Amino acid sequence: MLVFSWNVRGLGNRRMFRVLKSFLQDKRPYVIFLTEKRHIDVRVTVATSESLRVTGFYCHPDQTQRHHSWELLRHLGRMGIGPWLCCGDFNEVMECHEKSKSRLRSATQMEDFKQATVSPIYNLENCASDLMCWSARKFGQVPKKVKELRGRLANLQWEEPSSQTFHTRNLVETELDKCLEQEKIYLQQRSRVNWLRYGDHNTSFFHKQATSRRKTNALVGILDVHHRWQQDNDQIGGVFVEFFTGLFKSDARATDVEIFNAVQARVSSRSYQNLLLSYSKYEIERVLKSIGPSKAPSPEGMPALFCQRYWDIVG
Repeated sequence: MLVFSWNVRGLGNRRMFRVLKSFLQDKRPYVIFLTEKRHIDVRVTVATSESLRVTGFYCHPDQTQRHHSWELLRHLGRMGIGPWLCCGDFNEVMECHEKSKSRLRSATQMEDFKQATVSPIYNLENCASDLMCWSARKFGQVPKKVKELRGRLANLQWEEPSSQTFHTRNLVETELDKCLEQEKIYLQQRSRVNWLRYGDHNTSFFHKQATSRRKTNALVGILDVHHRWQQDNDQIGGVFVEFFTGLFKSDARATDVEIFNAVQARVSSRSYQNLLLSYSKYEIERVLKSIGPSKAPSPEGMPALFCQRYWDIVG
């Protein structure tokens, strides 16, 4: 369950509103708390799991009034039992190193915050230690296990085919799929943590992410069928066209004919003749309208949206 808490500044600004909307559409959090000068205290129940109490908390920005906020936090901590998540903007830190590029906090301020969180909130240090142990047990061995399973699978490929070999290979492949899914979830969570940690500082984080992704996905050249290095965009495109043309082109070998003759026909002669008929304009239009408007363009560089909108002209 993803809980999203953000002290949004300038939400009335259209750009900030679009950023928030895009984030919510992408991450789809289960609970959203946009920090204001008020609190929320709700109980969330997710299907097939235990209910969770979620408190959205905002501490008074005036230092002289914060003792009221800490008393409220203690009061909330004494209410009910069971799992409790308290998030929001506390306007305070527990240690000086937690706040960067600012004047040092007084020890008294931080101590008041610590005292307010000791009784109602589970000891944070113990919680962090338990989470690290849990992460090591749950995900720490996943990369090692993936490597081990891939090695076992490679060895099974060389064994003599038998029912036992196929059964063992299926078990290994199933276990490998589970480990790869765990690894995927782990990496997604890590990327989400990085977004929440650095994403709100400034837009340079997003520029670096986009630049890094563009460099990773950039295609600077490709080897053609004659093992010659092609770097020109037109030549690269020609290599792809030539490869897939040969891939889907039938060479009608004699062995293929023998195999096809041994297969019992399932298509009637009437249906076969219908399949040989030329495409009608209506069929082409129906298929064209089923294509995503912004999907990969045609060889002419025109996306499907162009043909869909101007079909009465180009059709």
